[in-house]
Amino acid sequence: MVGCPQAPQIDNSIPQGEMGKVVVKGNLHDDRDSLKSVDPNNVVDLYIEQARYLVFDFYPESGNEISFSVAIQDDGQYEGSFLLPAGRYYMFTTILDWKSDTLFYNNSHVQVVKGQESKLGIVFELYPIARFNFQINGLPGDYPEYGQATIITNTSQVFTGQYYQNYKGKSTGNEIIFEFRLPFDFDGADGAYLVLADVNNEAQAAELGAGFNIFSAVYGYFTINYVEATNLGSVDVTIGFVHYETIGGKG
Repeated sequence: MVGCPQAPQIDNSIPQGEMGKVVVKGNLHDDRDSLKSVDPNNVVDLYIEQARYLVFDFYPESGNEISFSVAIQDDGQYEGSFLLPAGRYYMFTTILDWKSDTLFYNNSHVQVVKGQESKLGIVFELYPIARFNFQINGLPGDYPEYGQATIITNTSQVFTGQYYQNYKGKSTGNEIIFEFRLPFDFDGADGAYLVLADVNNEAQAAELGAGFNIFSAVYGYFTINYVEATNLGSVDVTIGFVHYETIGGKG
């Protein structure tokens, strides 16, 4: 939703006296230690370093959504204030990275009192889904401009994603980029395989392995080396149709 900070969408017909001010100010590093207790892998540390914007979506009991964003400085500082019509709001707040992917989120309510200033205190949670963009160096086969792929884990979890490439026409496995939305704590070292079909409908599969995790994905697209998935089997399917007599006895 954001690329740069947005001005609040306020109805200018509402008198200033019917509005209240909401103030946000702080530093993302302030609550870092308390969050680590539920984050043994220190993903919070990694995410805070990538944070670029705070986005606030206010939903009044009646009327349209009001949205705006505040930039986060390199040292974690943020500060902003804005006017809202007095009333009670459901508030959805997110922290986004430079790719506009959600890192943290919060659901809460806020009461805006006319003529008064309200300061927001928000406790964020890790967003459960992250974007993984990656290439597989040495993946065999040729592929179309775009298509679908599947990740299967040892615990039978299945995730569907897509791939694309920067050049029109047929592309080799080295050139295509995969994009998946996976749990932020997904780890290929736990046993996971990528499966897809090439332009000749030949099945290809690769082990994801160690290094396929959020610590690689958060910086943008990353590359892993192809390792043949030897633990997977294939299924040959033969299709037939039951013979039915047509009406009138002619079949």
